[in-house]
Amino acid sequence: MEAKKLYAKLAGHFITEEIKDVDWAKRMPALDPYLYPAFKQNGGIGLMCDFASDVDKVYTTVFLSDKVLSWILSKNLSSAMLYYRAQLFAVNNNI
Repeated sequence: MEAKKLYAKLAGHFITEEIKDVDWAKRMPALDPYLYPAFKQNGGIGLMCDFASDVDKVYTTVFLSDKVLSWILSKNLSSAMLYYRAQLFAVNNNI
């Protein structure tokens, strides 16, 4: 799927003003050059880094940590996406 369309669809379902979390973007200053602008604007919720024009796999996490990021990096994935959303309760099957 085209990455930009997928990002917009997920943001429409999962990012709302009512949901707040620790501002992860501010806690990761070394990653700032790589962080997706909306990740910084949304207080560290949503798409963290944008490196793909097309996405074949999506991984989600409720608990963002070094272990999660290390696991993703260790898989040497391409065309994949890690999507973080605080308080993720359900996934809409229409996505």
